[in-house]
Amino acid sequence: MCPKWLYTRGKGEKSKRISLNTTSWEEAQEIATEKLRLMDPEVAAARAVNEEQKRKLVTITDGCDLFLKRVERNKGKSSGAYYQYGVMVRHVKRWAQRLQIDHIQEITTPMLERWYSEKPWSGFSPTTRRQVWINLRSMFKYWFEHDLVDRNPAAAIKPVGRPEYHVQGPYSGKQIEAILKHIEAEREPRLRAFILLLLHVGCDVIDAVVFNPTRIQDVTIDGKTVHVYKYKRLKTKVKAIVTLPNEVVRELRSVPRLAENSESLGPLLSRQPWPRLKGPSKTSHIRGTFRASAP
Repeated sequence: MCPKWLYTRGKGEKSKRISLNTTSWEEAQEIATEKLRLMDPEVAAARAVNEEQKRKLVTITDGCDLFLKRVERNKGKSSGAYYQYGVMVRHVKRWAQRLQIDHIQEITTPMLERWYSEKPWSGFSPTTRRQVWINLRSMFKYWFEHDLVDRNPAAAIKPVGRPEYHVQGPYSGKQIEAILKHIEAEREPRLRAFILLLLHVGCDVIDAVVFNPTRIQDVTIDGKTVHVYKYKRLKTKVKAIVTLPNEVVRELRSVPRLAENSESLGPLLSRQPWPRLKGPSKTSHIRGTFRASAP
């Protein structure tokens, strides 16, 4: 076998020597021809583009984790938003694994369209189905805005409509009266106090869950006693002071303790089973909403 070499030299480059050692002269010529073909400007440019695209590929896991890092940085890992996005990411990863999708660039609009009509989406309540899809669209928007994908395949797929019974207020006086009336019929003072706290303080659900009567203080102003509710919002860490009517204060202060012998009054509804209404009730969806929102 005789040694054979192919010498190449690109513009502005040093000469390169490529070994063509083989037992067949014909095979050596084929290797040389292929090497020369790859040096063609058009072929080299196409190969460079292909290699650049490969370098830009982002795996499903890396893309989702990058998005969650952004949520953690902006909202905090203990926030409700981080938990909700984490649930959404788990759905995406399981779906991608089932379809053997390795990179976020492989996801197309038809893929998402079919998925949104299948399980687990078809098994969700309309409210959950809408909110989780909104969360998913925000992740694809993040990928698009950060140049991780060339297009946003989720942008064309709108979330399902919001059900009429889940309108987030403001509730009318008749609606509030009906809600309290149903609660009174079930004789659930803790649930009634919970609703009153949300209604009159305007706090988040999580702040109502960790309610403590010691937050109610009596302040004397111009000889009159005013009841104020002081608390720090768990999400924003901002302190809030709200005045409360006398009748609301009486009910909040009379809420049964979780443990009568405990030094701490404990939260209003945390770690306790939710009251079960006997049969269907117009407030069932409200109780379910609070449960879904609580950590």
